[in-house]
Amino acid sequence: SGPRPPGFRVEQHADAIAHALAALGVDAPVVLGGHFGAQLAVELASRPAVGVQALVLDGGPFVAPDAVA
Repeated sequence: SGPRPPGFRVEQHADAIAHALAALGVDAPVVLGGHFGAQLAVELASRPAVGVQALVLDGGPFVAPDAVA
């Protein structure tokens, strides 16, 4: 994959995926995400309307333990 367009946020990507899943009638997806996709998967799973059944994450960004509230 190439670089993200300037100003295009994770939330906008997740919106597009959520709309696509709804249009396809997918009601309990298992979502796999690697690297940037891991960020997208977590954002998607945070939306109750999407109904993510399970997440598989690989190579997500590092978050220092003291940065997590």
